[in-house]
Amino acid sequence: MIVENEKPPKVKLPEGIKDIKDIAYISSRKLKNANGEKTGAVVMWRNKGEDEFHYTLKCPYCGAEEESSTVLKRRPYRMRCSNCGTSILTDKESLASTGSRFVSFVVDLIILDVPLTLGGVFWHWDSPTLIFYWGLITMGYFTYFFGNGQTLGMKVVKIKLVGTDGTYPVGYKKGFLRWIGMIISNLIFNLGYLWILIDKNRQGWHDGIAGTYVKWA
Repeated sequence: MIVENEKPPKVKLPEGIKDIKDIAYISSRKLKNANGEKTGAVVMWRNKGEDEFHYTLKCPYCGAEEESSTVLKRRPYRMRCSNCGTSILTDKESLASTGSRFVSFVVDLIILDVPLTLGGVFWHWDSPTLIFYWGLITMGYFTYFFGNGQTLGMKVVKIKLVGTDGTYPVGYKKGFLRWIGMIISNLIFNLGYLWILIDKNRQGWHDGIAGTYVKWA
């Protein structure tokens, strides 16, 4: 049996657990809202021989409580509140995969390409002008969204930026430092980005400079 416990706020546990030996997985943990405050909780378990997880949930976003069951196929486990519709991370907070980080970065680059493409088409910006505005726009974009915890690409794949000291959101200073770090990571054959593949905490050079981790949201 797999047991994953924290000390959550009191949540009513529904009837159904009769013999602990029949449980294949059980977990209780506090849940964070968008501001990182632990205002919710979940108790979830799966009986041996069953695919469904049974759970009691107190939504950290709207405060609604519910009891139900659902099939969760892969980790990190997420549930959707039936009251407010928010997708909630109910699993332990873990480092985001390199694949999810790559997809989020591609989405961000596509978004950032839009104003530059428009500038080239409608205002006929030359190369030096494009480089200047590229630097200005990327600095503003990443500093702002990193500082608030998630870029638009990160929101798409449900990952977030967290300080190594647990701070969330990390603030604009760390957001700016991480943008500077991205430039440094890109200098030597993208070695700073490739470092994510071998680092035990999946930190690129830019994460090390800013003091950040990328985790599932």
